[in-house]
Amino acid sequence: MTPVYNEILTDDIDDDTLDTDSDSTQPGLTWLLDPDTETISSKMIDDLDAVKQAVWVMLQTMRGEHEIYSDDFGTEIYDLIGDPIPLAYAEIEDDIRDTLLEDDRISDVTDFELYKDRISLLVTFRVVTNINGGEEFESGVRMNGESD
Repeated sequence: MTPVYNEILTDDIDDDTLDTDSDSTQPGLTWLLDPDTETISSKMIDDLDAVKQAVWVMLQTMRGEHEIYSDDFGTEIYDLIGDPIPLAYAEIEDDIRDTLLEDDRISDVTDFELYKDRISLLVTFRVVTNINGGEEFESGVRMNGESD
């Protein structure tokens, strides 16, 4: 089935509204994702909860893996698995910071800490947002593919 352009629905939309440039503002209100059931909930989330979810999604998505996202969306940290630890340590902070700062609701990513065990590397960090005067939260990612 071919989509039909409907002038009635788009009469009040100008070209700026349809701009998908990376400088556009990220949405605040979004559907809650349930990673346990891999479903989209009927519940909506906003503000800090939406940013926390966006961080989780960005760090679970390999850059360029899904055509639905822009070329700037996602991370490349999983490419570092198997690299010598000193090299991986040097690249992890930069990649996570670059990945998350693509979201205009995030103003900084700080306080990185890395914890290595036999089979994985846990990276924790603080996310500073532009919400309510700069709300912050801690997050992390486990380099074996799990997010905390």
